[in-house]
Amino acid sequence: MDVRLHRSSGHRELDRAAMRHVQRHWTFQPAMRDGVAVEAIGLVPIAFDLSRG
Repeated sequence: MDVRLHRSSGHRELDRAAMRHVQRHWTFQPAMRDGVAVEAIGLVPIAFDLSRG
């Protein structure tokens, strides 16, 4: 899986942490066409809540 940053949070470390989290913990089902897995692109927004400790 290729993970890329579409739009920065404005903080390099938050961006890196989000990308690391996606790579390590998220799984996706492949897009299918006629029963065959095909390449697909998805944009998934990640919200940060810095008020929590």
